[in-house]
Amino acid sequence: MRIAHITDCYPPRMGGIERQVHDLAARQRGRGDDVTVFTSVAAGVEATGDREVVRPRARPGSGSTRIRYETTWLGLRAFQARGFDAVHVHASTFSPLAFAAAMDSGRTGVPTVFTLHSLLAEATGIFRAAHAVLGARRWPLRWSAVSTVAARSLRRGIGPGAPIAVVPNAVDPAEWAGPRAAPGDGSELRVITVGRLAARKRPTALIRTVVAAREIVPRSVRLQVVMVGDGPQRASLQRRLAAAGLDWITLTGPLDRADIRALHAASDVYLAPATRESFGIAALEALCAGLPVLARSGTGIGDFVEDGRNGRLLPSDRALAAALARLATDPAELSRMRQAAQAYPVEATWERVLPRWDDLYQDRAEAHPERGLLPAQA
Repeated sequence: MRIAHITDCYPPRMGGIERQVHDLAARQRGRGDDVTVFTSVAAGVEATGDREVVRPRARPGSGSTRIRYETTWLGLRAFQARGFDAVHVHASTFSPLAFAAAMDSGRTGVPTVFTLHSLLAEATGIFRAAHAVLGARRWPLRWSAVSTVAARSLRRGIGPGAPIAVVPNAVDPAEWAGPRAAPGDGSELRVITVGRLAARKRPTALIRTVVAAREIVPRSVRLQVVMVGDGPQRASLQRRLAAAGLDWITLTGPLDRADIRALHAASDVYLAPATRESFGIAALEALCAGLPVLARSGTGIGDFVEDGRNGRLLPSDRALAAALARLATDPAELSRMRQAAQAYPVEATWERVLPRWDDLYQDRAEAHPERGLLPAQA
């Protein structure tokens, strides 16, 4: 099958959409599909040999991870020059290339799957207006979202009528499972979080939360916090930690998956402070590693974390701090949640998710048989 993935975001830029599209394309290629990715992110050193990715040229002196929105029409023309059996558009709140490709599908009638990876939030009105003005209801799109909360957000944007499939981001649980550190004796709580150090992920709020927990927890209990990731707020966060003498909070910078696995193995709990988290791949990977997850309620993390079982879903940062403090002072509760996390049956695996994408591709082809593109699945 010839598959096109259209995404404004892609490695070497790092984030949930980037990793998921990269891994999905790799899995499809691994089973023999002819897959091409079209993106607005220029190649870095790591990606210069990837001939299956169509990118804009990097500008001299510019950061290789910057999304070059001004190249949208060049990317669209490159996509239009080729024929595909299935087109998969991956969109966030602002994704010019993805939306242009979806519009092109409406013009040409190519069956296309449209996946929303984010929460529309304040962009809902703009999305709804564009959807109506451009006549997107008539486009041969199969709408999908990565979680139930993302699907609700998309529904507010496109209105009633068209079905929205919820297909989660996928992980390989075996990649994250491994030896776990023995439960502590209650003298220390080791906390980890993984994510982009940008405002949307709320790293400053995370620091405030763990500091609030530190004020509740007796001084006889050590609190160690590791923040993995990079982003525009990294330097300012580092200065803030140094100025406040918070040497028990460590910023590691970006790490590869092997290093993150090692940190998971040595940690007790995963903390996810974002309030606009459409899915939470890093949190799911931590769960696969056997870590209970503490997160804000109303996010996509609620699709795989059951409050009180394998983690907590809390309505505020204050509640998040109180839950963290309880785990620091209640070894039995922490042990119970760790056991539940380790035993939790993760549904969002590649073995389950890949066939669901195939079904959506096939659904679009069968809805438009005049295209005659997609063979029936074996």
